[in-house]
Amino acid sequence: MEKLFKSALFGGYRKKAVISYISELGVKTQNEIDALEDENEELKKEVARLKEKCAELEKNSKWVGEAIISAETKAKEIVEAATAEAVKQKEAIEKKVKEDLINNTPKPNGGDGNKTMTKDEFFKLDYASQVEYKEKNPEMYKKIME
Repeated sequence: MEKLFKSALFGGYRKKAVISYISELGVKTQNEIDALEDENEELKKEVARLKEKCAELEKNSKWVGEAIISAETKAKEIVEAATAEAVKQKEAIEKKVKEDLINNTPKPNGGDGNKTMTKDEFFKLDYASQVEYKEKNPEMYKKIME
């Protein structure tokens, strides 16, 4: 900042003008220093607040990470338990179906001499039962097929 001073009568500058200027400059400079110090204090507070927030976020991040690991472990356990249960149920169903098939498969009639099988009854049998009946009862089979 450049200021032009009025010169004094005998060379040099007017003392009052110079002192006034220096005083004004000092006040202005002090005001700027005060403003900068206030701004500095505000920035220090902001830095402290942000550090605190950062620490809190790091703490939360660690907690969230641990929670995710725990959830993944629990999910894996649930999947394994569900898979084991599904296998057990499948085996039980397969066993029940086999038992039902064995118990509900029609047995060939005849061969006991008391009852003869009709042609319709014979053709209702599955192929394996028809072959078995034919081998065990060749005479009855001939009669049925006539």
